[in-house]
Amino acid sequence: MEALSALSFYKNFISDFFVEVEARLGANVWAKVRAAINRKLRNGKVDFKRDEEEYISKLRNFLQEINMTVEDIELMMILKKKNNAEFHKRERLEPKELKEKFETLFPEDLKDFKDSMRKVFDALDNWDRN
Repeated sequence: MEALSALSFYKNFISDFFVEVEARLGANVWAKVRAAINRKLRNGKVDFKRDEEEYISKLRNFLQEINMTVEDIELMMILKKKNNAEFHKRERLEPKELKEKFETLFPEDLKDFKDSMRKVFDALDNWDRN
């Protein structure tokens, strides 16, 4: 199986799995877990923030029932992102690099979105610091 095709298949399978996890764990807890894992991955952190631990603990307890770990979920999220990068033939940029490129290379035909996108960067920066 070709790498891109395989990644695409796995991405869909992982998406289905995540829908099932959300249904069993609860949408609110799953949203908090995804946000915590994304923040951790985005910033190259090793540990979760203290206020995220409650939700990560709920995930950890749930995953024990199916012989999985939080690290397994992190790896599945990374695999999905890898698929997106492969599909778009672009390497995933670090947040700082992405913001620099955004400020200098944002397409003119998308200028209506620029202020809102800048607010997204600012919000993520603020949340990551707290």
